[in-house]
Amino acid sequence: MSKSSDPVVWLAATLLVAGAGLTLWWAADDSSGAGGGGSVGAGGSAGAGGSAGAGGRANGGGSAGSIGSESPSGNGAGSRPGAGWVPSTAVEAVSRDQAGQGLPQGPNCEDRPNPVDIAKDAAAQVEGELRKATAFPDADEAALGERLEREAPNAEPFRGKWDLAQDREKFGIYLQGVVDHLAQYSQRPGLRYRVHVIRDDSFNAFALPGGVMAVHTAVLEGPRAVRSEAELAAVLGHEMAHIERRHPVAAYQYARLIAGDAAADAAVIVHMLKMPISTEYEHEADARGLELAAAGQYDPFAACRLWVRHGESADRPAEPSLGGIVGQVVGMAEQVLHSHPPAHQRCARTREIAKRLNTEGQFERWYRGERNIRQRVPGPKQAF
Repeated sequence: MSKSSDPVVWLAATLLVAGAGLTLWWAADDSSGAGGGGSVGAGGSAGAGGSAGAGGRANGGGSAGSIGSESPSGNGAGSRPGAGWVPSTAVEAVSRDQAGQGLPQGPNCEDRPNPVDIAKDAAAQVEGELRKATAFPDADEAALGERLEREAPNAEPFRGKWDLAQDREKFGIYLQGVVDHLAQYSQRPGLRYRVHVIRDDSFNAFALPGGVMAVHTAVLEGPRAVRSEAELAAVLGHEMAHIERRHPVAAYQYARLIAGDAAADAAVIVHMLKMPISTEYEHEADARGLELAAAGQYDPFAACRLWVRHGESADRPAEPSLGGIVGQVVGMAEQVLHSHPPAHQRCARTREIAKRLNTEGQFERWYRGERNIRQRVPGPKQAF
């Protein structure tokens, strides 16, 4: 990014890109974990960084892997809805007519006016221009991602938590299988999407440049965990969407500017985690993430149900926790421009997006996969 001739303008621009990436599926309404990733575990060696995900091989985006290699039928514009990979015998699938039944209603799922929307809309226009300036070739982003991936286990919030052996064995291959399936539909086939596991009891996930993602164990186990593979696909699709749109690249460039050229990559990652998040980027990732999940034939209404369930939690705090946390806010202006959208707003918007995707009728049936999430077998491999 080149500096503006007006240093004040340039500084304002860099502040606007502060929330560009490394952003979370669930930061605004998390109920556990202190800022910076919850309580930092005791020191100790972290799992090897830079591995091909938290277990299992990572495919290049856009190419089918061993999971979900079947091409969905009925994909073409105007074609009849197809069966896709979900067999007619799958009991954990739902027809298009049934998918939207019992949708959340009421104040926890309303797109109520937000008094700061005008300011956020203005910021979004500037951020759009800044994002163009941060773009560079996929190969360069992939190299950056691999470098950060190697250093991430040394970042203070992740020491002793990153890719622990028991977590890789329990969750790694399963997570990577779902990611590989969704990666077939990515708009950036030059990237290799891979996922790591962080032992943390806060419900979160985040993205780094170049296809690197991390998921907290609380997403997969415990009282707030996802309840179906379709909900998991919405979480993973959200993070993949951030990567597609190069949000983490912009976040890295801003964090590097703040940390300085001499700062270690692990320190830069911590700066990225502490940044407030662009509301516009979160809405964009919500929308594109649902499109990825639906392209993979997962129930598009799953995200809405997940949002309203978490939004109804009585113990959610006023401020977010890890990754995208408001940890280094400089004045109210930055909070206004880079706070997470309210849970009720995200529920309402994802519900409308899901209605559109369901109406478009790409498939006859959508997959949910409650047993899959418990048995950790990707749906395209075994549809219950």
